[in-house]
Amino acid sequence: SAKLVRPGTKNKSIKLVQLALSTVTDINGCEPGKWDAATQNAFARYQRNIGRVGSDASGLPEVNTLKRLAAESGIFKIDE
Repeated sequence: SAKLVRPGTKNKSIKLVQLALSTVTDINGCEPGKWDAATQNAFARYQRNIGRVGSDASGLPEVNTLKRLAAESGIFKIDE
């Protein structure tokens, strides 16, 4: 679930998010399965790409962006 995704967190859900990010933006040098700086930067880029601004494009995972990324990529699902 999205609640398990936090900066520094390492799990297989994050690997799926990283894979999904790689389909919508460039994500270079990330550690697979870890929400590291490279992953956060890519997530922030994606947030800006979909119209988020300021603190809404922090690169921190939040459910609405994760849902959109899930829908666009088809790589993972967000459980309600």
